[in-house]
Amino acid sequence: MNEHRIQVVEAETQYLMSKLDLEALIGVKLEEVK
Repeated sequence: MNEHRIQVVEAETQYLMSKLDLEALIGVKLEEVK
């Protein structure tokens, strides 16, 4: 049970990190367009 909880937290962390990376990438693209 605890093992599964850890995996879920890791998956959520990776999701948030990739989301932040995406937002940073989009921000860079928007800056380039200006």
